[in-house]
Amino acid sequence: MKRGRKGSDGGSSSSSECVGDGFKKVKAQEETSERAFDWGGLPQDVVLHIFKYLPLLGRAHASQVCRRWNHSFHMPELWRCFEFELSQPATSYLKATHPDLIKQIIQRHSNHLQYVSFKMHVVDHVKGSPTEETRNVLVESARLARGDIQDLTQLKVSDLDAVIFPGGFGVAKNLCTWAVEGKNCSVNDQVKSTLLAFQGARKPIGLCCISPVLAAKVFPGCELTVGHDTNDDGRFPDAETAGAIQELGCKHVCKKVNETHVDENNKIVTTCAFMCKAPLHEIFDGVGEMVQDVLKLA
Repeated sequence: MKRGRKGSDGGSSSSSECVGDGFKKVKAQEETSERAFDWGGLPQDVVLHIFKYLPLLGRAHASQVCRRWNHSFHMPELWRCFEFELSQPATSYLKATHPDLIKQIIQRHSNHLQYVSFKMHVVDHVKGSPTEETRNVLVESARLARGDIQDLTQLKVSDLDAVIFPGGFGVAKNLCTWAVEGKNCSVNDQVKSTLLAFQGARKPIGLCCISPVLAAKVFPGCELTVGHDTNDDGRFPDAETAGAIQELGCKHVCKKVNETHVDENNKIVTTCAFMCKAPLHEIFDGVGEMVQDVLKLA
């Protein structure tokens, strides 16, 4: 009996060792198989399918997997439709597509690009980062103003005495492409026609914050202010905007945050508002002065 148990125990131990060795061999084979997997051997249509689900930066990273994937990255089929992501400069490192990369893609693939979308981020100003939500400019205007809001296409110059563009970075993203292209930007057609219509009717135009760049693009030679042309004591972080305005053939006049500049010839009144890091009451004074100067010209 003892011998039988001993033999049985010995057989069990030997069987266990065999199972253990077999498991190790299987595991080793799986690891070797994973290491030996040839990602470059995937069919071309599969690789293209993978790329189509990746954002631009993800595509750029994936193109470095192997030479074949890099070739797929530049295939025309991949660039017939693409969405570039944009956000405010302060948060662009989080998710936005770098402007140089956008320029490179458009230069390389412009001959077969059929549709390009520029997606503007909604920014959570508490965290200083983009959020995934989307907003409608007209709906947001109505929510903030709590007043009678209409689409710009419904505007009739004959019904109004003046027009004021309040500014904010939304102007640089939605009313023109200054956020992406700077002085080489284009102005929304409806905005441009509105500005030209008011000037043609000799009715005053008020612009504050970043919105004076609209006038710089539409009215070459006009006089404007976006504050100072140097970043004095860190109060004017976007001072280079003044230089860009001058490069467009306009005259930039340096003013304090609570001051305005009046271009009598073009009936344009501007103030820098939030282009200056100033206390709210000083910004309030400047915007109020702009409104009063616009009314004086009406």
